[in-house]
Amino acid sequence: SALLFAWIVIWMMMSVEKVFNNVWRVQKSRNIFKRLSFIFLMLIVAPLVIMVFFAGTIMYSHMFEYLGLDMEAFGPVKTILTWVLFAAVATFTFSAMYKFIPNAAVRYGSAFRAAIPAAIAFTLVQYGYIETQVFVTRLSTVFGAFAAVPLFMAWINIGWFIILIGAQLSYAFQNVDNYNIED
Repeated sequence: SALLFAWIVIWMMMSVEKVFNNVWRVQKSRNIFKRLSFIFLMLIVAPLVIMVFFAGTIMYSHMFEYLGLDMEAFGPVKTILTWVLFAAVATFTFSAMYKFIPNAAVRYGSAFRAAIPAAIAFTLVQYGYIETQVFVTRLSTVFGAFAAVPLFMAWINIGWFIILIGAQLSYAFQNVDNYNIED
């Protein structure tokens, strides 16, 4: 099962690269050795980044307690700051994806400008997904469990749609001067 999981991850990452290359109209993808080395690098780096993010989240969640502040008074502020932090991390993650995944010379400015609206949309969808799942589970535990799978599938579909729109935006930001629009 571990080999199957590794193959699925490698296949998915190769498919994502292929789609991003289609967005950037790249005819030739990286050679197989560069692709596999990039994929294995991501498989090593991604868990480390996730662990650092979770460690930072735990530290952040206890920050008000360390400062000796009343949690009841700062609850809404903490919630808003959490979602702003999520949007910031999503922005930098998406900009790295838009910069490094396609086999094209993508300027970081174009990738970053495209990542901002994509991250905001992704954060709003994430918030809606979590609130919907909690709401359905509160209504009925049994139906909440049944609703988890279709809600998750919808979230995955919308999330990838947002990511691909961001890839299109990064291409458009970088190549806007190449299009002649006649009045």
